Amino acid sequence: MSQANSEQIKAIQHSGGVLLSAGAGSGKTFVLTEHMIYLSKKFMQELSPDSDQFKIDINSKFRKIVLMTFTNKAAGEIELRVKKRFDKEASEFQSEKDLERWSIICDALKNLTITGNH
Repeated sequence: MSQANSEQIKAIQHSGGVLLSAGAGSGKTFVLTEHMIYLSKKFMQELSPDSDQFKIDINSKFRKIVLMTFTNKAAGEIELRVKKRFDKEASEFQSEKDLERWSIICDALKNLTITGNH
């Protein structure tokens, strides 16, 4: 997250719903991707330590998240970047327990709604 400016950090670490409105190339996809990483790490700390319950809980959390953009092409790009960023994050975990939980999180990405308006 070292690339984020102060406004982006606010959006990344925001709790609750958020509407990002900015010009092309301003980092909206970066912010959404990093926000999902931020939320996932937060969920790792807050949710049950039991793997089976964690899987149920994280799937439930992700079903409630919607990432929406103006076009299907942009939605596809967001989906690709989120998956790529989550894979990168997984490679940085050292402990077996954290790696297992992150694997569950990566699998739960399929429950996100990422959609375009057109």
